[in-house]
Amino acid sequence: MNIFEELNQILLDYFTEEGLLQQTVAVVENVKIIIHTKEHGHNEPHVHAKYQGKEVVISLITGEVLCGYINPKKTKIAKEFVLKKGDFLINIWNRIAKCRECA
Repeated sequence: MNIFEELNQILLDYFTEEGLLQQTVAVVENVKIIIHTKEHGHNEPHVHAKYQGKEVVISLITGEVLCGYINPKKTKIAKEFVLKKGDFLINIWNRIAKCRECA
């Protein structure tokens, strides 16, 4: 990988195509678990689980899929991770929400 490919990957890791700052909080069996720091339209605490260019949005409260589609086996893995690490993820969500209020 050359320097430009590395830089592009770094940018992809921190910004969405819409320019939203995002934080990958985990990668579980090639599924990226992501929290966006500035996002409108979702009131419920949630994460985005991305796999092979597709994504699902998973509630941090219930562990259920709110929208989207990825491979069902990968969805199950992501949901299990959210339920197992719920307190950790909610803590990150709350910190981000607090930062948004200050901005």
